[in-house]
Amino acid sequence: MILNALCSYYDELLKLGEVPPFGYEKVGANYELVLDEDGNIVNLTEFTDDSEGKSKKRNFIMPTRGKSSKIKAALVCDNAGYIFGLSGSLDKQKTEEKKFETAKSFHLQILKHCHSKEAEAIKNYFRKWDINKAWEEEHILSAVRSKGDALPGNIVIRLVGESNYLHENTEIVNVWLEENKRENEDKEKRISQCGITGEISEIALLHEQFQGIKGANATGTSLVCFNKDSDLSYGLNQSFNSNVSVEASFKYAQALKYLLSSREQKMVLGEDTIVFWSEKKDYDNEAIYARSFRYNSEENEENMTKKDKNIENAVNIILKEGRNGFYNKSMPDINIDLKSKFYILGLSPNAGRVSVRYFLFNTFGFFMEVLKHHYDDVSIKGSKLDEGKPMSIHRLLYAIKNQNASNSKVNPLLAGALMRSVLTGRDYPIGLYNEVISRVNNERNITQARAAIIKGYLNRKNRNLKKEEEFKVSLNKEIKGAYLLGRVFALFEYIQKEALGENLNATVKDRYFSSASTTPSLVYPTLIDLSFKHLSKIKKGDKSNTGYYLEHRLNEMLSDYGDTEFPKTLDSDDRGRFMLGYFQQNRDIYTKKEDR
Repeated sequence: MILNALCSYYDELLKLGEVPPFGYEKVGANYELVLDEDGNIVNLTEFTDDSEGKSKKRNFIMPTRGKSSKIKAALVCDNAGYIFGLSGSLDKQKTEEKKFETAKSFHLQILKHCHSKEAEAIKNYFRKWDINKAWEEEHILSAVRSKGDALPGNIVIRLVGESNYLHENTEIVNVWLEENKRENEDKEKRISQCGITGEISEIALLHEQFQGIKGANATGTSLVCFNKDSDLSYGLNQSFNSNVSVEASFKYAQALKYLLSSREQKMVLGEDTIVFWSEKKDYDNEAIYARSFRYNSEENEENMTKKDKNIENAVNIILKEGRNGFYNKSMPDINIDLKSKFYILGLSPNAGRVSVRYFLFNTFGFFMEVLKHHYDDVSIKGSKLDEGKPMSIHRLLYAIKNQNASNSKVNPLLAGALMRSVLTGRDYPIGLYNEVISRVNNERNITQARAAIIKGYLNRKNRNLKKEEEFKVSLNKEIKGAYLLGRVFALFEYIQKEALGENLNATVKDRYFSSASTTPSLVYPTLIDLSFKHLSKIKKGDKSNTGYYLEHRLNEMLSDYGDTEFPKTLDSDDRGRFMLGYFQQNRDIYTKKEDR
């Protein structure tokens, strides 16, 4: 299913010219070499960014070059070692005679029956070029001085006065494709029915490797591979076991490479690299989904195009209004297809190859709806500075790190489980919830992100269990039980600060928080007695009105709790309710009435 979806996406990308056709590849080049018809060098320039003048590699589509780690020349596009026969730097000048002679004989042999002016020019160049004088050529010296080393990257070639490059010349392309076909005929082949297209065709022995996956081998890792004898069946070698044709293998590889190199359609979370795509490129689905993970982010509007601003506006509307937002008329120039299929693929490295963490597909409307539910579930009122900002996934994961350890890391399995919950709308992982409870107990610090995880976990669990209890963005005075006990504890702490000041060696929170959130019956009688003593002190001082008000608040809360006995223990869910009540009551105490 994954390969089928990627192959279909390749067909969409091909229509837009984003990927090369079968038998071709996308090649990056750093330099342009200009020749005259006699093969003399006219110019050698580096590709640069037009706006800033910085070096910038340019991509070109050309027939597959078949380059490898061995010495092998490519036609009319190669590096300086093959084109000029040099390497090194001005200080350490080197010649690459073997590489140059390989390229020379290859071009003269392959192009011997080609007589276009482009073909004749490159043949003339190789016949007359002297690598022993390469380091004396003025254009090469000029280019090397600006870089310091011998022309890194590939070089494309064109004739002076012409705009097309030699790799675009029809005669050269035709012999190039014929040479590739001849080389392919010498390889081991297996003809069978392709498991992707259903057609009888040549099956791929090896599949491409991919770069751009976090934690994977820098040289590339495979999605489809068979590197153990125990993986093989029916006496077949390597990827002959997968029954994927050469063409289908090329298609899915090109589509995945495109996604992995994209800044908009790729995310990294923990150890996972996530790519996503829509079955049709005619809509703004991909841009909207990408922007949804940077919802309300602080981005300089000066760097945003009109289209970017329209996308941002659309995301804000959709994530606030949900499904109704899709039909909001204040979204100009935005084209959305709710019913279009949408795909999400999570990848991670695994012993030299790629492991598929998850592969999800549904309609675009479904994925946007569950993403809105996620933001709603973890939305919680915090400080004034955080108002209006969504709780990003990275921020949620940071919340479970040990704040007292400099090298604390998040379990990658937990990060993957959280992402699956976000993408599917299922319950948040209990491991994430338990980690938060443990962190709060150990550090006696409940941050906005930790409170958000607790709120989201409990609300989703309550919905699945058909419970009416629902925690809101801010304080909910209707909820009793452990939530109310947490609110009372926040008031204990505030009363102590009002009575004794802020600079205490150990507060009520420092001494009693862990016990109060696990075994309230052991500490609440003591805390109540202590708080009334603190209230007496407040009422006798300059804040008598404050003391009477706080006493009224405390009596009101204890009356609302109702039970004559406090519970002996709180289970895991009730401990979360306690912590959430404590957090929200604290925010309520320190929030002005007009901001509540």
